[in-house]
Amino acid sequence: MASAIRQNFHEDCEAALNNHINLQLHISYVFTNLRHHFARDDIALPGFAKYFGKASKIANDHAEMLMKYLNKRGGRLELQNISSQIFKVQNDALPNVINALDMKKKVNKHLLEVRQKASDKEDNHTCHILDDHILVEHVDTMKELGHMITKLERVGTGFGLYIFDKEFD
Repeated sequence: MASAIRQNFHEDCEAALNNHINLQLHISYVFTNLRHHFARDDIALPGFAKYFGKASKIANDHAEMLMKYLNKRGGRLELQNISSQIFKVQNDALPNVINALDMKKKVNKHLLEVRQKASDKEDNHTCHILDDHILVEHVDTMKELGHMITKLERVGTGFGLYIFDKEFD
């Protein structure tokens, strides 16, 4: 049953947004896993736990915003199962942050593809929403993760990592 409010919202854009929503929920799930990993008593990096808790919330907020946007445009939400194939969490902070950056790059690449599809279909409203509300935050997050990787490579493990973790408190 078609929505009465649907206008200039191509099915391909709707499908791409649905895929991106599911990707955002997946990365939120991954970041929640990292948050709780760093909060474990044998890892004890509360700053990293806090950082990934915020990152999880941002990814979830993006998914929620896009879900509301689908409804606003007369689209239909199609949630999928979250993949159980989540990257292997490691005890050291550096490989986890590297993996998080790699995932974020994949999500950003997908978002750019969604943006291009909306542009190709002349869906200026979707382009505007993605440009103004999501793309900038993705780039900011990738820059933050890149800085974290550089600093983690400098400080190593041990006391340097302990001090670096305090930056997030």
